[in-house]
Amino acid sequence: MKNQVKFILVAGIFFSGFVHSFAQSSFAFKVLGVSGSVKKQTPSGPVALTTGTKLMADESILIESGYCGLMHSSGKGVELKNPGTYAVNDLSQNVKAGAKKGKVSEKYVSYVMGQLTREEAEDINSNHRKYMEVTGSVERASTNYRIKMIALNSNEVLGKSYTLSWVSNVKDAEYILEVNNLFNEVVFTARTKENSAAVDFGPLFNRHGKNLIVAVRVAGKQAIKSREYTFKLASDETVADLGLSNEKNSASYMVNGMICEEHNLFMDALSFYREASSSESSVDGYKNAYQNLLNLLAGK
Repeated sequence: MKNQVKFILVAGIFFSGFVHSFAQSSFAFKVLGVSGSVKKQTPSGPVALTTGTKLMADESILIESGYCGLMHSSGKGVELKNPGTYAVNDLSQNVKAGAKKGKVSEKYVSYVMGQLTREEAEDINSNHRKYMEVTGSVERASTNYRIKMIALNSNEVLGKSYTLSWVSNVKDAEYILEVNNLFNEVVFTARTKENSAAVDFGPLFNRHGKNLIVAVRVAGKQAIKSREYTFKLASDETVADLGLSNEKNSASYMVNGMICEEHNLFMDALSFYREASSSESSVDGYKNAYQNLLNLLAGK
């Protein structure tokens, strides 16, 4: 019964209205981000492309200078960097038919790209936060903690290495990051003078169970610490359903980030957005996607 209530709440909050996948969309591409002079050819003349624009198969893209990142209806990222005219149908045909399809809804992409009216964007942002609250993701930590990890109180992650970061008001400190199992036994420790440390969750999950607890404290000062953060291994079903791209380009990073975010893998989403914004620093949309999620994880 509890799971049924949760499903109804999530469905009502996040999927209200008609939501469909990109594979069911009538358009060929949606614009992820642009910089420079990038236009779409129309019967009345060239029109500047903006993030969120839908491109149909019979249209074409004109790049005088700059960059254009696209998301295909299959969920695949495509980048255009060279000047020239590109037929949308040709670009669509070049997308490999056998490529994995990323599982991300059109409404969620619109949320991330923020290309709706102000009222609609605020509504989607509000619904997204409510969705995270229903799943327990954005429970707020006490303000008494002087160390704040860039993470949710409860996180789903993959069985791999992550660099965990935190914010602290203590200067010139040595930090101790500890990972505990559910029996409160320390299973991993890292000491560092940086505000970050790498944790390879793969072997830890294999040896100590699918739920681990992470906390950070200042060496020699027990009272200066973070709260405890839970890191849970994502289910096999979630991992199998992702359809992430292995391509190393900003458009693919953005698509992967949106897929991870919709599947509650926020740490991975943040990493992909960071990669996208670093690779194409001139694209404001990529930087905004990274900064917005960073602020949410930091509790701002």
